[in-house]
Amino acid sequence: MVLASGRAPFTLATQIYGLENFSRAMYKNKKFAHEILEFTTNLSIAYFETMIGKGLVQGAFVADPTASGDVISKRHFEEFVLPYLKRVILAVKRFDKPVVLHICGNISDRLKLIPETGVDCLSIDTKVDIEKAIIEIGDHICIAGNVDPVNVLEFGDCHEVIEATKECLRKGTGKGGFILMPGCDPAGGVSEENIKTFVDTAHNWDV
Repeated sequence: MVLASGRAPFTLATQIYGLENFSRAMYKNKKFAHEILEFTTNLSIAYFETMIGKGLVQGAFVADPTASGDVISKRHFEEFVLPYLKRVILAVKRFDKPVVLHICGNISDRLKLIPETGVDCLSIDTKVDIEKAIIEIGDHICIAGNVDPVNVLEFGDCHEVIEATKECLRKGTGKGGFILMPGCDPAGGVSEENIKTFVDTAHNWDV
């Protein structure tokens, strides 16, 4: 399956205006912050509609790294992320296509809010425990994750890749929808050997 990968409205807003400037606006100029989010929401929707509407892809992969719990509070997530993210995902779902959402860092405190977005699958970073995610929302949406892309895939040896991959599979399989993935984008320095080990371990997994 080929997915169109694009940024969510909140992350686009922080990239356009700057994370520090936008963070300040969330406190001192909320009206302006929401105006930026209106613009980035329309931009995000236009991108995904173009990609999916032309039949170039089979779905959407929406990335929202700065919506992380390492960056903003749950309260700000509810006000500045959730409403706009819902609109983007609804636009994609009108094409009857699947949507995967990835948010970097620790989002344990906002897991229960994710099903409200309408996504089909949540890709979690290494900081989020797979079992916790499955317990909290696994009966609503699929969970994907979350082998460490740096300490394991980039800098680990084959044995470490095998063990980390098996641990994710042990936690995720047999408990609802689960997709094995790296916890975030693998770096360019990840060796071919480690990638092959990661894939082979999954293919050879026996529940």
